[in-house]
Amino acid sequence: LTAADGLRKFDAAGKLLWEHTTLPAEVTNAAVVTGDKVIATDTRGRIFALHASNGTVAWRSKVCDHIAQDNGFVTEKFGVVVTATDASPAGERNTIVRGVNVTTGETLWTFEPDVNVWNFMASFTASGTTLFQDQTGRAYHLMLSNGTLIWKDGGFPGSWTDGTGLLGPNDRFYSVQNNADHGLTNQFYGADHEGSVIARDVGTGRVLWNVTTPRPPNNAPAGGRV
Repeated sequence: LTAADGLRKFDAAGKLLWEHTTLPAEVTNAAVVTGDKVIATDTRGRIFALHASNGTVAWRSKVCDHIAQDNGFVTEKFGVVVTATDASPAGERNTIVRGVNVTTGETLWTFEPDVNVWNFMASFTASGTTLFQDQTGRAYHLMLSNGTLIWKDGGFPGSWTDGTGLLGPNDRFYSVQNNADHGLTNQFYGADHEGSVIARDVGTGRVLWNVTTPRPPNNAPAGGRV
């Protein structure tokens, strides 16, 4: 269980097996369980791995001064942890997407999107690439091994969404956005404006469809059979 003050493991009956507390640093992003480790980040700029069996620290890496307090996700695939780091000077937004070795905690690559990310979550393809969106809804597709950009597309300039992109099972990446410049409307959240859900081809980034919603999406799309 990820909580603001740390992580905890329970058995099937709800008995506490171990806890790892981090205060005064907070854990605001959901941790990922991969193999025998639990990987998390804290607001003091650290990425750390715990042994899932007993909660002891396997490794801890200080990668930046501060990680923002939005509610994103630490993710992992093919031995690479992908997460958002390097909060802006105001401390509210993460400006870097970082790939880290799951075994050692070593930074493998960093990528700076055009606009900061918010409630970050990476999706992964079977071919070793990763996709995500920034706070304007712009979608990015990178090589997982080294962070090289494959393509980027879209986004509503000046907008802000706490929604998250999602890779579907059909080689489509779905991004969400708020169709309003919050600086011009003087409404940071822009809840009274339209938004969009956009499907793109994973290989090329080409827009396959774009649906306008009466209010801006504020979470990740869900994909499934209907």
